Amino acid sequence: MQTDVHSTVEAAIRKVSPDIIGVSIRNIDDQAMSTATLLLDPVKIVIADCRRMSGAPVVLGGGGYSIFPKTVLEYLGADMGIQGEGEAAFVLLLDYLGRNFR
Repeated sequence: MQTDVHSTVEAAIRKVSPDIIGVSIRNIDDQAMSTATLLLDPVKIVIADCRRMSGAPVVLGGGGYSIFPKTVLEYLGADMGIQGEGEAAFVLLLDYLGRNFR
């Protein structure tokens, strides 16, 4: 069964109307030495969908992001990212943004 990612993203954004969107990047490639496939292109499409449907900033995180944070942030065109353990850092980021951008 193939998922229609565009419809899934659109439905989620319409339902929630997010103030911020978090995207976790688990892997940047499929780790096949002879025929490596970049896995960031589908994420780039998801981020473009988020931008088209919402004005919310996009925050990246996850293991794949943390390996090459600057490069991945620039390639995907997100607003910001959290390198390393993000569970507590994301909450702190939300608190900071809430206090400083009201």
